[in-house]
Amino acid sequence: GNALIQDMVFTAGLPEWGILAILILIVFLAGCILDWVSVVLITLPIFLPILASAGIDTIWFAAIMVIVIQTSYLTPPMAPSIFYLSSIAPKDISFGDMYRGVVPFILCQLVVIKGAIALARHRRADLAGHLKQFIRALGNHLAHLHAVEAGLYRIDAARHQLASFSAFQ
Repeated sequence: GNALIQDMVFTAGLPEWGILAILILIVFLAGCILDWVSVVLITLPIFLPILASAGIDTIWFAAIMVIVIQTSYLTPPMAPSIFYLSSIAPKDISFGDMYRGVVPFILCQLVVIKGAIALARHRRADLAGHLKQFIRALGNHLAHLHAVEAGLYRIDAARHQLASFSAFQ
């Protein structure tokens, strides 16, 4: 099954961004009618070999996939977010009002998706280097906090001993 799908995708001769666009469109359409767990469990086993063969970073694709699923929750035909909102909205607000109200948020989500795709085009090594620097800085900060905490504990213990000594006399 996977080999057949991979052959279909690669014989189409699409560039990397074309493959990515098709996979994102499939996720979006599936997200319009299915919950996120179903979308992930159905699409990822099929998409991962395609992504690996095309050289598309799976971590970035997963991040983009989550944003696309979130966007699909705002769009018809199912629009679970609007369905949930309708249960707490005042009775004078119609579904049409809610659908019109989410349009700016959908447009913002599309901008975020475009930004995530643009960011994914950066070399992974550059991003990994930045992540290593961040983790190293975070580790240094946590070590410093641990040292401060240990020092405060020692001060508190000394204060407690001094107080018990003063109470004894």
